[in-house]
Amino acid sequence: MTRRNQENHVSKGIRKSDEQLREVLSIILMQEINDPRIEFVVITSVDLNSDRSVADVFVSTDPDRYDAALAGLESAHGRIRSLAAHALGWREMPELRFKIDPAIDAGARIDAVIEQEQTR
Repeated sequence: MTRRNQENHVSKGIRKSDEQLREVLSIILMQEINDPRIEFVVITSVDLNSDRSVADVFVSTDPDRYDAALAGLESAHGRIRSLAAHALGWREMPELRFKIDPAIDAGARIDAVIEQEQTR
């Protein structure tokens, strides 16, 4: 296997792990965590670093609930991480860093500007 093929293979493996982790975390938030602060949180994407030690977990919710949602996720962080490791069968679970997805916010702002322009 050439170096380029090895890099593509690793990259595909990480992308697959990103998606697996996103799906498992979404299920855990819906079914296992009973915190009203994260009731309407949606996981939009997960970005694992190359050595799989850290996962940036991007979430979306109502902008008025950002602080509460992040506080709720941080509060449940240990339980979420433990449940995810068990569900995925991973011996080593990456550190989870929850972040607001900036793309969703940008899209909402663009929609608001378009709507405003259409009413003129």
